[in-house]
Parts: sequence; structure tokens; C-alpha cells
Amino acid sequence: MSDEAAFLEALRANPADDTTRLVYADWLEERDRAQEAEYLRAVVALAQAKMDYTSDQPQILRAVKLAESLPGEWRTAAASRFKVVYYGSNDSAKKLRAIKAIREVARIGLGEAKIACEQPPSELLHSARFEDALAARDLVRDGSGGIVLVHPCEQTDLPHRVVYDIVASRWCWAERDDSESTRRSMAAFAEFLNTTLNITPDVAGELARNEQVTLAEHVEPDTAKARVAELSKLAPMVLGENDEESWGVWVQMLPTIIHASESA
Repeated sequence: MSDEAAFLEALRANPADDTTRLVYADWLEERDRAQEAEYLRAVVALAQAKMDYTSDQPQILRAVKLAESLPGEWRTAAASRFKVVYYGSNDSAKKLRAIKAIREVARIGLGEAKIACEQPPSELLHSARFEDALAARDLVRDGSGGIVLVHPCEQTDLPHRVVYDIVASRWCWAERDDSESTRRSMAAFAEFLNTTLNITPDVAGELARNEQVTLAEHVEPDTAKARVAELSKLAPMVLGENDEESWGVWVQMLPTIIHASESA
């Protein structure tokens, strides 16, 4: 095995091995492959910075520019260093666009993309090249209007804490607000709230007049995901042959970033 093949094999086995990556960069520079060396050093600097990557930062612009002139297969082997995580969206009107973008980026089926959208945080890419992670982040963020971040692939101590409000939304496809379908959806929503919030039927009936009700606030990700999965099984839904007969309840997680200064 050649020296270069050994470097690439080590990086494939451990994408977070920046020591090997920097030694490899020195090896490349000694052989007049300065652009490849600079690109690897840029990747290491970006990974170690653990920053919020914005597309207008000089070091990011330079890394992306270098990537354009280097072979894709080599970049995959030497610099698959980042992951993309979808933390959710507060814009329910963009749900279908979010699912489509997640499906495209993660290359998963429709059902898996729906779960990834509804039960974040969801890792969409792992061990990806930085320029690919950045493009994927922008695609999903633009489609969902949500929080999508790029991190080094091994990073668990994220720069921000993300918590979730658990929200139930009533929906009804009807031509009139006073339709029988609307009344049924409100009655079912009231019963759902009565059960999940352990409140009286009268209070639940008043809350059910709203299209959206918060069930819990600032819940940690794993707890929120488990609770949403549990509540979704209780959420009523009727899908008829026409809009007058289609209604239901949708339970979702709405993300909030808590910065370090706020949680201190």
C-alpha cells in the first residue's frame, strides 16, 4: 500500500482523525500539491472551530472555492468530516416542502422523511464533505424555514441547546367554518386535549376552539420525540372521499435555540 493510500484508508476508517489529516496535508505540500494541502487544513480549521457556518465567512468561501478545483472522489475519501442535523421548523405551512427537502438530502423514503421532519432532531447526513453539508443545510433550511445546522461528525456538545415545545394542531378541510366536519374536528380535538392534558371537558372545549394548543414547553429532544410519538398514536384523524369529511389532529415539535448566555 502506498503512503497516500494509507492516509486515505485511515481517514475513511476515522473521519474525525484530524492529526492524520494534517500530516497528510504536509505530505501533499512536500509534493507540490499545495491546493489539496490547503483544502485539508481548511477542513480541519472549520471542524475545530465548532462555529455557526455562514456562507459569507472568508474561510468558508475559500474552502468551497478550493473544493471546486479538486476531484470529488478524493475529497470524499480525505475530507468527509461533517454532519447535517435538522432540528425542526416552526412554520407548519412548509411541512410538505420540508419533507421533500429532507428526502432529497438524506436519500430516504417518504415515510422516513416524514418521521425525520416530525420527530427532530434528525441527522440527515453523516461524514459528508463540508461543501456538500453546507449545500444540504441550505436546501433543507430554505425548504423548511427551520433550524438546520452543520457540525463536525463526532460533535455532541453542540454550540447551542435546542429544546422543543410540543404542540397539537387541529386541521379540517372544509369549505365553511361552520360545517359539520369542522364541528366534529373541534369535538375530537377537545376529547384529545381532555385526555392528554388531564383537564375538564369544559376547559378542553374552550381550548379546542383554537387551531393550535401547546401541550408542553422547553422539553429536551429525546423526551420530546418519545412524547410526540406517543401522542401521535392518540391523535384522531378522518380521511374521507371529499374535503368535507377530512379532519384531524397533528402533534409536532417546535424548536427553540437557547444560547449559552441564556441558559447560564
